[in-house]
Amino acid sequence: MDGGRSGLIDEIASFSSCTRTELDLLSFIGAETFVAAGTVIAAEHATGRDCFVISSGRAKTTRGGQDFGSLGPGEFFGELSLLCGAPRTATAETIEDTTLVVVRRDTFAMIMQDDVDIVFHMLSDMGTRLVRSDQRFRELMHRLGRTRVAAECVRRATRSEGALPVAIDLERVAERAGMALDQVRVAAAELAAQGAGLLSGAGLLLESREQIGRLADALCAGALCPGATAAGTTGAPAAVNPIQDSS
Repeated sequence: MDGGRSGLIDEIASFSSCTRTELDLLSFIGAETFVAAGTVIAAEHATGRDCFVISSGRAKTTRGGQDFGSLGPGEFFGELSLLCGAPRTATAETIEDTTLVVVRRDTFAMIMQDDVDIVFHMLSDMGTRLVRSDQRFRELMHRLGRTRVAAECVRRATRSEGALPVAIDLERVAERAGMALDQVRVAAAELAAQGAGLLSGAGLLLESREQIGRLADALCAGALCPGATAAGTTGAPAAVNPIQDSS
């Protein structure tokens, strides 16, 4: 058995609860495959049955056009499709030449017959990983909401034609932005804490040009954050899933 690949599997977070024998089995059944930079290995919502472990190189992941970071040696993707045939929850595209260890569902099912505990170990660690992913998604959505509130406040401030102070009704902002009023109030409080106005009754009060400037800064910061990248702005991928998936 390849000791390097066995050691690689040993480092993977989702397999960290497995026994030494189970790790050796995973390493044994994996098929090593080379893919070039710019290759889409897994496409969001596509069907699939394999899990991919990065042996060398790097891949970026996106969900709904939003950047979810990059993966390097010892990291993996596609475990939900491996375990239950679920559609891909994210797109993974190589950003440099990459070598993968492909764990196919049919061969994985064979070892399940002898050692079903490996599945429970994987599910336990996957639960922790999914919670972290969900937290990051909520953070991105919160940032997007704050950016929408800032944009609407800037729009209303510019309509005042320079007259100060400007009182912004948060109920109208919520209606315009399509958000719940409580969410708008939270976002307005965060903007006020950054010096972009003062909370006053049911609104946000802009008393100076400096406050309007900080409001505009908050808008620009949100618009330029990595998580706000629109789908399709990074260019077309070279190929979709060139690996012969066992689906």
